[in-house]
Amino acid sequence: MSEENQALQRQLLVLQKQAKELEISQSKEQIEAKLHSKYEATMRRERPWLIRFLISPNNVGFL
Repeated sequence: MSEENQALQRQLLVLQKQAKELEISQSKEQIEAKLHSKYEATMRRERPWLIRFLISPNNVGFL
């Protein structure tokens, strides 16, 4: 029975390691999705400002 317990312990450790790796992977994907969402929101806010700046007659020297 001791050998059976040791085998179960090893199996439990493997499953715990796999669960932790899956958790880390999901966290990484969530972080990447959140950063992408923030980037997209920033681009939506900045795009109109950039267009107004580029078509403004006051910035002729910058082009």
